[in-house]
Amino acid sequence: MASGLSAVSAQPRPLAVDPTIGHWETVQDAGETIVIADARKWKTEPAAAPFPLALIRDVNDFRSGVLAVKFKLIGGESDQIAGLAFGITPQSDYYYARYNTKDGNVALWRFEGSERRRLVDGSEHLQLPLNSWQDLRVEVRGGKVIASVAGKLRIEHTLPAPVSGRVGFYT
Repeated sequence: MASGLSAVSAQPRPLAVDPTIGHWETVQDAGETIVIADARKWKTEPAAAPFPLALIRDVNDFRSGVLAVKFKLIGGESDQIAGLAFGITPQSDYYYARYNTKDGNVALWRFEGSERRRLVDGSEHLQLPLNSWQDLRVEVRGGKVIASVAGKLRIEHTLPAPVSGRVGFYT
């Protein structure tokens, strides 16, 4: 679940997403627009791919800057995941920084050719409580990526090349 995506230098704007994989809903909650990834529907409808992804509308070529989102993990059978995807290509290859409850850390992954590969795992671990809002921040400068969750968990990694592409939510 996410409440918005904005550049640090800009004011948050109403959120609009294009669901590409999974079941996503945009709803109002306490006067704010939030996006919900509802994995419960995957029990009754087959999934086209294993990892839900929703693209942020109006962000077509992100190359450098800060992505920030508030997320709330609300449930799930195995673990709960909140992530920001970036460098999403027309072939659906991308990077994503994510927090998950199973590992209790932040990590950077690459999804390419329908396979995912972990690039770096955070060494700090913290079990975030369910049903509470947390912050996920991803900064991209050229090939350098810094991601943090809750202002405590942090990773830093240099990619082989600068990124270019769309951005989105991953869960």
